[in-house]
Amino acid sequence: MVRSLIIHLSTSYAFASESGVLMQSQSNSDGALAMLGMNEQFVGVLQNGAGRVQKMQQTTAAMEDQYKTLLQNIVNSGSLSDPKTGTPYLPAESFLKAVESQFNTMRETLKTERDDNQQILGEAHNAVVKCNTDRNLAFTTDINGNLGVVKLLGTMTNARGEHKSCRNTEDGKIDDMEAKCAAFDALADKCSPDQDWYAGYSDASGGEGTLREVVSKATACKVAVEDTTATANECDGLQTDFKDAFCNYEARLSAVCHTHDECYTLQTSNLEGTRASVKALEKEQKTIWRLLGKVTCYLDALLAASFDNMPTQTTINNCNAAPIGDDVLNIEYKVEAAADACHTHASLGGETANSNYRPGKGNWYEVETTQKSGDLTLHNKLNADSQCR
Repeated sequence: MVRSLIIHLSTSYAFASESGVLMQSQSNSDGALAMLGMNEQFVGVLQNGAGRVQKMQQTTAAMEDQYKTLLQNIVNSGSLSDPKTGTPYLPAESFLKAVESQFNTMRETLKTERDDNQQILGEAHNAVVKCNTDRNLAFTTDINGNLGVVKLLGTMTNARGEHKSCRNTEDGKIDDMEAKCAAFDALADKCSPDQDWYAGYSDASGGEGTLREVVSKATACKVAVEDTTATANECDGLQTDFKDAFCNYEARLSAVCHTHDECYTLQTSNLEGTRASVKALEKEQKTIWRLLGKVTCYLDALLAASFDNMPTQTTINNCNAAPIGDDVLNIEYKVEAAADACHTHASLGGETANSNYRPGKGNWYEVETTQKSGDLTLHNKLNADSQCR
């Protein structure tokens, strides 16, 4: 980030060296701040950053000292030329103007780099936000053949409702079957050694004890058994559908939440690294800005010096005391977006599902058989050891 600044500063030193005013530049830059992609880690590389700044301070301090010395000599001698040699203290105005132009360019470069740093930081924040955006998209949209989580939730709850309704119907049929078969079984109590009791299909009165009643109640029991069996088979199929729907919902939800968690962890870590690098760059660039400001104060005084406008000790004192504001290079820092809820997101309506809560895992069987699907424990519905494939 500071490469161009050092090039400018080196150019200024070169100008100065030719006139014998300034020391040769010793600075160089290996620094960079590179973003390796939206889903790659943002890396801030500040190799030997402290050393670079220290060299900047040393060389710029030397410039400051030499410009200040020029001013002090002029003030002390009361002349723009050295009384001992007659040599002018000041280099050609064109040289000073060139240096001033270089400093102005460096300031603009610092501002541009501030904007670049702000953009890099913003992109790191956007990468964090994208984790939440992708999570929301996976909840609401079918992607690459994967159904949205909310759609799978709807399929699961519908399957649960159909299964529950069928089991309730089955329970009613079981009660009916048991009553009818119990009525048939009760006829056995009327059996007697006198088989003539069964001889007639009906007697004169058509009352109990006739063969007709035995056949009628046996038929009712048989029909009820067949009806109940058919309903039970239908419910068993719906039970399989429900279990599979829950397994599909859990698998997709867990995959989405795992991806979201990994994304958020990675991108917040990247953001933290980017933030630290940008803060280091901001500090470095502000240091350069303040150094430029101090040197420029003496440079401006030298540019303004003439036989009719001699610098004074006040001129030097004012430069010494002048505060150099660096707010223009301020970077805005903000807190990263909070991670979206996933397994507990409001759009799921409290329908928990994870690797520890699904068919065959945790207390799923107990919750489904005693709460969400009604009381299915009387007939051993929803096998407790049933697993997701």
